[in-house]
Amino acid sequence: MGMIAGIIIYLIRPVVVNLYNVTDDTKMIAMEIMKVTSIIVVFQSLGVNMMMGVLRGGGDAKFVLVNDIIFMWLVAIPGGFLAAFVFKLPIVIVFFIIKSDEVLKSIVSIFRVTSGKWVKDVTRDFEEFEVI
Repeated sequence: MGMIAGIIIYLIRPVVVNLYNVTDDTKMIAMEIMKVTSIIVVFQSLGVNMMMGVLRGGGDAKFVLVNDIIFMWLVAIPGGFLAAFVFKLPIVIVFFIIKSDEVLKSIVSIFRVTSGKWVKDVTRDFEEFEVI
């Protein structure tokens, strides 16, 4: 689904951007941001399914929390700040750096899922519950 969404975003970007009455420079920037979004959405859909679905559902919520904190607060936000205000990089690169946590989380989640270390027993024995 992420690949389909990415292809759709990539293909409709000229139509969507031309709906707005903005300068050509703004249209160019919007087209580039949508191009980056069409790539990021693939990783975003993979990461959400792996992290929220498989890993959290399998009892590895702590791993998901730690990854969210590390990649957002130690990579994406500081990287975006440095890219924008220190290195004065173009907005498209800053946008990609801010969204890079999605790429990193999806890559890490693939390794975690294939390792099998995430599997935890999340069931309870029926005898533990009292019948009222």
